[in-house]
Amino acid sequence: MTLKDIIIKGWAERRHDVPRALHPYWPFCDELAVEDGLIVKGECIIIPASQEQHVFFQLHEGHQGSEKTKLRAKECVFRVGITKDIDTLVKNCPTCQRFQTAQPRETLLQHTRPWQVVGTDLFSLEVDNFLIMANSFIRKLPVPCTSQAETPPTKSPSHGVLTISPIPPTTPNPMDARAQNPKKKTIRKA
Repeated sequence: MTLKDIIIKGWAERRHDVPRALHPYWPFCDELAVEDGLIVKGECIIIPASQEQHVFFQLHEGHQGSEKTKLRAKECVFRVGITKDIDTLVKNCPTCQRFQTAQPRETLLQHTRPWQVVGTDLFSLEVDNFLIMANSFIRKLPVPCTSQAETPPTKSPSHGVLTISPIPPTTPNPMDARAQNPKKKTIRKA
């Protein structure tokens, strides 16, 4: 019996009643269906044995490496053991092996001081243009940009720049409204 026959007739109640060659499909037997003569698992087509070479060639056409090929496969096709087969395909591909070392992994840089690395972005609000500079040490924009954050249009590198940073560790002025909430971030015009 073929996989298609089992799907059409219905799966047995117990795994050992299914032909041994179809045991790998047992864990997701309720997800398999036959549509227009093709076996599908959800939205993915089960690769027919006669088309495996062609499908793998199409998936690996751009020689983008193992992970990208797996992502492409995950979007449209399924086969038991496809991840292992893709790894083997890329490992044995001369083109991939030649260029694999040309793109080494980048080391993660650790930042130890605020303002050691700064991110910038330009944006417009109505007719005004702004440059926002964010401290990457904070990891996220601490103050949401709203229509209340206004500066004159950018004319020079320091004119109209919004800088965002935590409040510096100083003794707060009790008359300052920000002193009531020490965790509150400040926006100051450079």
